[in-house]
Amino acid sequence: MLRLERGALCPNRAVEVAAVRQPYGALTLTVGRVVERSGAPWGRAVLTILVTGVLILVFGLGAASLARRRLAIDIERLSQTLDRAAVGDFAERAPETAAAPELTGLTRRVNQTLDRLEELMGWLRDASDQLAHDFRTPLARASSRLDRLAEATDEAERVRLAGQAGADLAQLTRAMNEALALRDGASWVFETVRLDDLAAQVIELYEAVAAEREVSIVADLALVEIPGVRTLLQRAATNLLDNAVKYSPPGGVVRVTVAMDGGEAVLRVADQGPGFAGSAAQTPGEGPESHGMGLPFVRAVARRHRGDLIIDDASTGAVVTARFRV
Repeated sequence: MLRLERGALCPNRAVEVAAVRQPYGALTLTVGRVVERSGAPWGRAVLTILVTGVLILVFGLGAASLARRRLAIDIERLSQTLDRAAVGDFAERAPETAAAPELTGLTRRVNQTLDRLEELMGWLRDASDQLAHDFRTPLARASSRLDRLAEATDEAERVRLAGQAGADLAQLTRAMNEALALRDGASWVFETVRLDDLAAQVIELYEAVAAEREVSIVADLALVEIPGVRTLLQRAATNLLDNAVKYSPPGGVVRVTVAMDGGEAVLRVADQGPGFAGSAAQTPGEGPESHGMGLPFVRAVARRHRGDLIIDDASTGAVVTARFRV
């Protein structure tokens, strides 16, 4: 065994050499190889592994701590959003995060639910406001007639006032039933509805009533399918045709049209009555939305189906158009 000091063989460290010396005449030949002390390589390997493991552990714990903190913050934000929604505030949305795939999917679904709830609450609010607006006139009219009935002494006048007050209360009852239909849980289930078939059924229902009033119903129905609630759409079409037949003069024509227009389904009812400017159902200071009790309900149904109700005066009569997104 030979020990070669630093610089003799390796410039940076001393080494040990296992060598064999053999004399050949006047020469001595030495052959050897560098060797390490037993266990030194293993010691360095173990030390390297330990240091690497410690570093991995430290970085892993740090990353896990940061991820946990971020996840806790995102869950807290989600909880705050749900707490605000619980008290009726649907304006705030939970931030979508990539901290965990499961949380990202949950956050997206929570936001979609809040969007839907906000839409439905707005629809119910609008429907309630419109119905409440139209309750005022029949209530005031019925109250006035009942007061006059209490003071009237003429029997014929009393009978007339009682009949008119009863008609006002019946109108209110019908409007209340329509409001309850909007609230009904079955009203939220959508299906594919043939709008032309639905309009044809309503027309068939009103043909006898129209004939009694000497009113003709003309239909132009194209095949149109929309997603919607059949019962609500049928009530809406019934209200439109009921108003048109009711306000059409003898010999008048009511035109019912179902068609596609600009990517939207259209249900249009046109009559030859007095129009909204001269409608008997309109009182001073009220707009076209107060044409009878049925139109607020139809507007609410249209908005429930992501559509709208458009009311126009024609040259003779009125045109009411319900548009639905397909």
